[in-house]
Amino acid sequence: MASCKDEGDRSRWRGWLVVLGGFLIHLTLGLPYTSGNLLPYLSSYFHEYVSPGTKAQDLVWVMGSVSLGHGASMVLGGILEQKLTPKWSPIIGFIVLTGGLVLCSITVQSSIPLLVLTHGICQGIGIGMAYIPPVSLAIQWFPEKKGLVTGCIMSGIGFGAFLFTQIQTLYLNPDNVKVNITTGYFEDEDLLGRVPSMYQLMALIAGGLQLVGWLLLAPPPAKFIKRTSVPLNEMITRNEVKVMLQDEEKKNQSQQAAVTLLNGTSSKVKNYLSPTEAMKTREFYILWLSMFFNVSFVVFLASVYKAFGQTFINNDQYLATVGAIAAVLNSGMRVVWGFLADKYTYKVLMCVLTSSMAILLCTWTLTPMMGKEAFAAWVWAMYMDESGHFTLLPICIAQTFGPKHVGTIYGLVSTSLIANGPFISMLSQMLYPLIGWSGLCFVVAALSTTTFILTLFYRGSHLKKV
Repeated sequence: MASCKDEGDRSRWRGWLVVLGGFLIHLTLGLPYTSGNLLPYLSSYFHEYVSPGTKAQDLVWVMGSVSLGHGASMVLGGILEQKLTPKWSPIIGFIVLTGGLVLCSITVQSSIPLLVLTHGICQGIGIGMAYIPPVSLAIQWFPEKKGLVTGCIMSGIGFGAFLFTQIQTLYLNPDNVKVNITTGYFEDEDLLGRVPSMYQLMALIAGGLQLVGWLLLAPPPAKFIKRTSVPLNEMITRNEVKVMLQDEEKKNQSQQAAVTLLNGTSSKVKNYLSPTEAMKTREFYILWLSMFFNVSFVVFLASVYKAFGQTFINNDQYLATVGAIAAVLNSGMRVVWGFLADKYTYKVLMCVLTSSMAILLCTWTLTPMMGKEAFAAWVWAMYMDESGHFTLLPICIAQTFGPKHVGTIYGLVSTSLIANGPFISMLSQMLYPLIGWSGLCFVVAALSTTTFILTLFYRGSHLKKV
């Protein structure tokens, strides 16, 4: 008995190393969240050396194309997870992401379309390939703690955004050179001259983190899975039983299976839907549209927060610090959202998230009248809020369709990002000259409100007794 307990403890520690590996990989996936910090530097560089008159709004396509690459690669990542085990998809993402960053040091000197390809689409593909597999492996190690381990891993994105934002600002603008308040551009030659090599530095750091993280990934041994007594692809976990019991429309179907499992018997419950079966449900399309509308908020905020701040705050390091702290808060809240997901239903949490997103965005443009402290507080609140979407969605998919095909189904849901990136980029570029910051904020807030309405029609788990 003692030896079995010791072996179980060792297995648990190995599982936490997998969580750490996933966290390190997700640190690098925070790079797109630094786009808002980079856009003023990039627009100034393009204006000075490549294409005079380039505005920050013209470079929103760089962030928007991340979503395009992300969505396009998620399905492939999910398929590779099923075919090659979850460990191998991230290494492909590692190669594409770091290779794209190296190429950015060349393409940033050429044209916006080439930068969109290497900075945006390559980063998106790298993220899509590496995003879900570490989470899937962690859930296999800790099936009873889906929310906690998912939140721990995905918190790496927020910490990564903090890390890379600080590195970028310290490297590019160590002397806190001011932007020209008349033109809106940085004009310091030393600052602008460091832009291409900054990408090489990002590639070196991201590559090292991803390699170490990948080496820590491993699936649980068969003996460990057996000791959990609830096969991952056939049985429901105790947390999922609670979720099913909370769902009124599924209560009659799930109650007998839940009572049987909690009493310690081995009654089999089909705990998964295939991707094809999932696509025949209303919930799949609610989640697809929810990702489309919610990520519009994420892309918009990450792209323009600094450009908007520069309209009344002429302090580059202050704005960078606001973004860095926002990333840390975003990271910490992912753990909190994961914890809450083990306690409350997806419908309740998503309604809270989307309603608060809409309110915060509608009032954000009032902050110039309240000062830079209010601007910072609103940015921090919005970053904490939006972190919930990416934490709740994989957990919701596991609870709704079962854990077996989480990666593939999440990839299918993420195809909404293919349309989302170009959509929000075109929206910002076309509408900003007509309606300004206030109008754009109200438009994006309306998209969050749409997600709130859609979530009201979400019915819950599709797991059935067989």
